[in-house]
Amino acid sequence: MKFNHSFLIILISIIFYQPLIAQNQRIKGVVLDEKTGEPLPFVHIQLEQAFGKALSNVEGEFEIKADVGDRMLFSFVGYEKKYVEIENGKYFYEVSLKESTTKLDAIFVFAGENPAHRIIRKVVENKKKNDPTKYAAYQYKSYNKIQISLEKSEDLDSLLLTKKRVRKKDSAALRLNSMFEDKYLFFSESITQKKFLYPSNNYEEILASRVSGYKDPWLTAVATDFQPFGFYRDFIPLMENRYLNPVSKGSTKRYEFVLEDSLVNATDTTYIISFEPKASKGFYGLKGLLYVSSNNYAIQNVIAETFDPNSLGTMKIEQQYEFIQNKWFPTQFNFNIRLGLPSIPQRVNYSGKNFFYDIDLSPPLTAKDFSQTTLSISDQAGKQEREFWQNNRQDSLDAKELNTYFYLDSIGEKYNLDRIMKLATAFQTQRLGVSKLEVMLDRLLTTNAYEGFAPGMGLQTKETFLKPFTLSAYGRYGLKDEAWKFGSNLRLDWNRRLNFYTTLSYEQELKEIGGRPVGNQYYSINQSLRNIIRNKVDSVSRFTLITNIRPFSLPVNLFFLASQSKENPTYTYTYDSEEFSKGNSFYFTEFKLGISYRRGEKLLELGQKQLLYGFKSPMVNLQLTKGMPQLLNGDWDYWKVDFSFQHAFPLRGLGKSKLGIFGGWISGHVPYSRLYGGMGGGRDNIFLLDNSFQTMDLYEFTNSEYLNVFLQHNFGRLIHRAKYFRPELIFAQNIGYGTLKHKELHDLPLLRDMEKGYFESGLLLNNLIRLKYMNMFYFGLGGGAYFRYGEYAHDEFSENMVYKLTFNIGF
Repeated sequence: MKFNHSFLIILISIIFYQPLIAQNQRIKGVVLDEKTGEPLPFVHIQLEQAFGKALSNVEGEFEIKADVGDRMLFSFVGYEKKYVEIENGKYFYEVSLKESTTKLDAIFVFAGENPAHRIIRKVVENKKKNDPTKYAAYQYKSYNKIQISLEKSEDLDSLLLTKKRVRKKDSAALRLNSMFEDKYLFFSESITQKKFLYPSNNYEEILASRVSGYKDPWLTAVATDFQPFGFYRDFIPLMENRYLNPVSKGSTKRYEFVLEDSLVNATDTTYIISFEPKASKGFYGLKGLLYVSSNNYAIQNVIAETFDPNSLGTMKIEQQYEFIQNKWFPTQFNFNIRLGLPSIPQRVNYSGKNFFYDIDLSPPLTAKDFSQTTLSISDQAGKQEREFWQNNRQDSLDAKELNTYFYLDSIGEKYNLDRIMKLATAFQTQRLGVSKLEVMLDRLLTTNAYEGFAPGMGLQTKETFLKPFTLSAYGRYGLKDEAWKFGSNLRLDWNRRLNFYTTLSYEQELKEIGGRPVGNQYYSINQSLRNIIRNKVDSVSRFTLITNIRPFSLPVNLFFLASQSKENPTYTYTYDSEEFSKGNSFYFTEFKLGISYRRGEKLLELGQKQLLYGFKSPMVNLQLTKGMPQLLNGDWDYWKVDFSFQHAFPLRGLGKSKLGIFGGWISGHVPYSRLYGGMGGGRDNIFLLDNSFQTMDLYEFTNSEYLNVFLQHNFGRLIHRAKYFRPELIFAQNIGYGTLKHKELHDLPLLRDMEKGYFESGLLLNNLIRLKYMNMFYFGLGGGAYFRYGEYAHDEFSENMVYKLTFNIGF
């Protein structure tokens, strides 16, 4: 019998190939939290009998090659480990992990150096290399989701199970939970395109937008701004605080790091490191997990959440990176904010996802491709067809999301939610559209110490009505001074992309003597109080021409101003000079050139409008003014220079500081109204006015040249565990110098300058009382004292001391 070699070869191949087929089964699945059903990101999956490891992605999805009969071990920090056996013919697994009930305060003792510290130092050393905001250029598209949902409390679950008698507020909670069990309170999607050129050229366009219940797409304008683009900043801004990054220089002294696991891949190793603030260290910290790749020691994944056991709100972020074009770059971000609800046993979950795709890390971009606008909304954003969404949607819609659209869109049409949103927008912008006009809401009522209450009205044309012109007019009547104030303005927009416009205006108004120093509006939420307490003003009739432009891709603004004005003091004053003989009226003709810089300025382009929606410090302003005599009836010949510098900055481990420097110089003769006031905050004013001398009366000093420095340092929380007592110690030091030339020409009693130097120091305690408001946020009330000393101190000790109140809002 002839031996069939071909048959033997086939038989042997089948015998030996069968295990290989089984060993290379491609297993997919998803890992979920057993209690909440939410996906668990970056779970470590390891085969028990064969070499094979994997990580779930940010959506909890995983993929691994395994053999039938082998077991997968799922492990995740804070959860119980779980084994799952591979079954024949089953290729998809839904695995639920149970949160660990045993949480011990572990103390880790290492023989030598903590192994996690070496890895963290390597990450810090390679920050510039791996930080996407330091790359030369990039562009990408982003698909974004935002969801707002209700989270049941355990108390509410027990009510549902026992069906016992409930209170009225619990009954409302049950009805609300039942209503939104299969839908969200809010849901939106957007598709954007982002371009970046180092160091600060940014532009993002919203290509498509859909919002449940609304047709206007502007609600999604800041959908990608909930967390920083990359996890490499020294301080991570989340909600209202700046949190010290565990990946920063010296962080090993303030954070507890533990090397939990490592995942060896074909080309590199992923180190899994847990972190949380050390118990003895008081600072705004984070807790979570870092997944560090040995490839350039870059962050591959991160899970981080705010660490404050007494906070009403918490925020959690998840970031996933991939090695693309030889660089690490984000591919997905998730965030979740949990807040309390007023008076009912539920919490609100505010969550979102950002998927980054079509990534190009070497696009042919130049500075000419950017303008001052950093964010715009396409005219087609709210009108994109179904095919466009299908081609760009990176995550399919589930039944709950579809139900939300169906339900809230019908509600939106029935109750005209777009109109309600327009009213909310009007409240924010102080402009309410009526037909072809807009009502200027900020002109309806004015109040200050000189006018008392002053009701009024202001109207302006919509930008689309007389395009490119905008015409506005206003008027008001002071009930205390019994006088009218009014004005009108005509604006011509030459180029909105460059914010290039010209305005011509006339006004009969009031002007506070000394004026507000240039740029003095950066920090204080109380600065508007100055307008209320002012009581020494001039009556002014003025024509003004202004041209403004942002000519560069940098956040630099230029403007030119020409004005002719007549000013009359409302107080007893004369200028005693033989050269001046026009009585008590002063005529000015001025030309002014100004430049301002706001780092990281963000401008949102909404149709024809540009709105400032954010910037970073520092902020710098410089203005040069020339008084022109013998031109258009002008009487005064002078030069004037004004400048300001304002900056807020953290000091690692020592809190955060604010610095304000203001100065001015006048060459030539000017009347009292054109001189500089002392920047007094008013001794009788109980509220703190930033960038002001708290112990100085409003009009106590007058200068023709001055330099003021305001320094404030917040040392941070003194007590961390208390709910309603969270004092923050703040030290303030304010210094001012000024001189007044030709003092003899001003016929005004008690006129003096600050030639000998004005000094005051202050100590404040914020959050002495921290009250919970509607279970949604904390209202902090604090206070402190400022003491005046030096040559201008009062004889009585008590007169040098003033007391101020402070307030803030936090979670």
